[in-house]
Amino acid sequence: MRKYSTSLKKWHDRHCRLYQKKKRIKINRYLIHQKYKPQKYKFTAPMIFSLINNREETEIFFNSILDIYAKKNSTKSKSFNTMYFDLSQVEKISPDAIMYLIALVNNIKYKISKKFFVQGSFPKNEDAKKILIDFGFLNYVNSQSITGIKPKNELIQIISGCKVDPDRAAEIIDFIKAHSECNSLQLKKIYTLIIEIMANTVQHAYNDNEVLFPNWYICVNTGNNIEMTILDTGSGIPSTVSGRFKDILYYALPDRESRIISSALDGDFRTETKQKYRGKGLPCVVECYNNNYINEMLIISGKGSTILRSNSNDRVLKDSKESFLGTIFLFSI
Repeated sequence: MRKYSTSLKKWHDRHCRLYQKKKRIKINRYLIHQKYKPQKYKFTAPMIFSLINNREETEIFFNSILDIYAKKNSTKSKSFNTMYFDLSQVEKISPDAIMYLIALVNNIKYKISKKFFVQGSFPKNEDAKKILIDFGFLNYVNSQSITGIKPKNELIQIISGCKVDPDRAAEIIDFIKAHSECNSLQLKKIYTLIIEIMANTVQHAYNDNEVLFPNWYICVNTGNNIEMTILDTGSGIPSTVSGRFKDILYYALPDRESRIISSALDGDFRTETKQKYRGKGLPCVVECYNNNYINEMLIISGKGSTILRSNSNDRVLKDSKESFLGTIFLFSI
């Protein structure tokens, strides 16, 4: 057997250790790459894409996005993942779902923009695609396939903000005035209602742990009646009312969160801030309804929903299996 000199053995040992070190580094880099490998998350919207007409399936779609969003937002990964919103199978769509999709896109773009690319497809159904475009979805996303869309005169496209905006509210009132026979008192009360809901969003922006930015979104469209849809992406009514003994009793009752919304409409609760000047928006909504300034109204928040029927004092309360982060107001004038 050939014998190596001492110097040759040392040289051999050094190079073996160097080789092993390089091999370990290479393996570690591969493992890190696999751990933080960019991924594509695909979310398929239901055929009826509406919180009002198909609440549970639409909430499952949105909540699956929020779950990935919250998970990735809490990590220190620097990889660029892709969120793909597949709307190709959508046949019916409503403004509330469009608003919430815009809110999610805005959050992904501005809050965790270094972690996600946002992509998606339009509905194959031409009617659903037209509604999506008419309500101003393209104002919030970049599209290379559709440009130069002019807003319709029969609606106010989705507008948004994070502060009380009297000018925007005045634009909405001017639109309602031009498309209805509302008197000056009714218009004044509706203006106050819009301002109160805007203020409610601002007042609950104190929570730094929000998954979504606390913003408001509003759109108005005409038909048999004028319909206004308002989205508040704050924490939601059931989670912001103060915990009192009355809340505890509600745990034993069916449709618990719907009952909390109904009670909050009557001014029975204060918000978590304990401030007297906060939480006035909901009683203002009921005042407009009781005085017939607005007609039938629907409120969705958390798992709860409350419907106020026109020409009736009865309220329809129904909890969903899925929870909605935020609050939707829909009413006709």
